[in-house]
Amino acid sequence: MLEENYVYYLGILKELPMPTFAGLKVEQEMMAETDPRAKEYDLRRAVDLSFLQQIEASGFVRKLYGGGRP
Repeated sequence: MLEENYVYYLGILKELPMPTFAGLKVEQEMMAETDPRAKEYDLRRAVDLSFLQQIEASGFVRKLYGGGRP
């Protein structure tokens, strides 16, 4: 069962999971259903992707996975 879950999520999760603004927008819209102020919030203030972009640019993830997943 553990191996099945591992294989399943291996196909879904990215090597370097990085949130997208499109995904965050969906969450924002859901939150706005109960709190209209959520619509007004600038999502760029909520997320700082710079550290993930630096990790990606460094080549660390490519080295970690050897150019691909097992």
